[in-house]
Amino acid sequence: MNKWQLLVLTSSRFNILPLTSTCNLRCIFCSHHQNPPGVEAIFISPLSLKEIEELFGYLDPARPIVIGESATRIVEGEPLTHPEFFTIMRSLRRRFPHTLVEITTNGVLLDKPQVEALKGLKPIEVKISLNSVTSGGRQKLLGAGGAAGILKAIEELTRGGIPCHGSIVAYPKVVGWDDLEKTIYALVQAGALTVRIFIPGFTHRAPAILRFDPWGFRQELESFLENFRQEVKIPIIVEPPFLRDLIPEVAGVLPGYPAEGSGLKRGDVLLEIDGQVPRSRVEAFRLLSRPGRHKLKVRRPGQELREAGRELEILLEVPLGGKSGVVMEWDGDPEVLKAIHRSCLRHQARKAVVFTSELAHRVMEGMVSALPGVAKVIPVRNRFFGGSIACAGLLTVEDFLASWEELRKKGEDPDLLLLPGRAFDFRGRDLVERHYTELAQVSGLPVEIL
Repeated sequence: MNKWQLLVLTSSRFNILPLTSTCNLRCIFCSHHQNPPGVEAIFISPLSLKEIEELFGYLDPARPIVIGESATRIVEGEPLTHPEFFTIMRSLRRRFPHTLVEITTNGVLLDKPQVEALKGLKPIEVKISLNSVTSGGRQKLLGAGGAAGILKAIEELTRGGIPCHGSIVAYPKVVGWDDLEKTIYALVQAGALTVRIFIPGFTHRAPAILRFDPWGFRQELESFLENFRQEVKIPIIVEPPFLRDLIPEVAGVLPGYPAEGSGLKRGDVLLEIDGQVPRSRVEAFRLLSRPGRHKLKVRRPGQELREAGRELEILLEVPLGGKSGVVMEWDGDPEVLKAIHRSCLRHQARKAVVFTSELAHRVMEGMVSALPGVAKVIPVRNRFFGGSIACAGLLTVEDFLASWEELRKKGEDPDLLLLPGRAFDFRGRDLVERHYTELAQVSGLPVEIL
């Protein structure tokens, strides 16, 4: 796949508009520095206005347009370093006058003129990757100076009607827990609507300073954050989530949005939405994203699931073109279950194996339990990247082949192998250009991508 094809894929599949791989920081946790040999990270110089406007044609105006993120091998850069950033934004706004644009930035270049320019380009949401608020912490993590200007920009954007969200890659091992505490409070006080705390991933090539026990750290982090969640109104979310069930529990509500006014609270479990029982957090979120008045049946923490008279009924009205303000963690998409069912029917399979990531293992088991005796879920360890990498998007054919070999040695006898779609591009190739059909050749079984 050449560079232009990758740019088109990024825009058409993920609704991401790539601008540049140029960055003005030197983050010690930048994932591209830890890639094993064979993984080609694509660096793009600032694209021309003509190239970017050509990519407009691959964007879906019914979905938010994302700038400053990457879902492919393209190295994500700092979008505000592009010399024609605001020319691009004005052109984008002319093409899509009503589509929400989500901009992820480290905020270093957000001075007053840029903030004022953004106010004239709404609807926009800005996601600030702050990571540390202290000068010492920022120097250690990012090779950068203070954050006073960034916090001021968040305040000004918020006053100007542009929602801002903050994010932190949590490295208390490097900067200390007090640094993380100060950074969370700074984002809350500046007016961030949410704070996302990322547990950093590291590969087997990471230096010792970036390595830690991922499961032990997650527990320590969740315990640390519980105090904040009691004190502040805004949602504080840990990503990636490590979920073990499909219970549609509310992770938080955005202040000033309909969900807060309706009385919904963090920890509420959505039992019914307009008479429909949501099968997962994802399905519940989608149901609540529809405009109109929704009648909810809710169980609040401490109440028994079916205890008579203890369920709450809540009315939630979502305006046309607006958001409910409900924050949910991503678990399982019921559409994946439908795809599994269709594949099993197509191949008349009764012993299908669904390969999945270690992170999604429990959630997928919960989904597949709706197909008893038809499919079995197998978590695949990431041997290629190693370290703490446990997501589906970084699994390779090498990893699936190793898991198949383990199954074979155990005497398992499946009749269909199903693979996560996130591990492959539209050609069916993984990050090192190996095709998923290698697994079919080795196993002698039908193999499909979900």
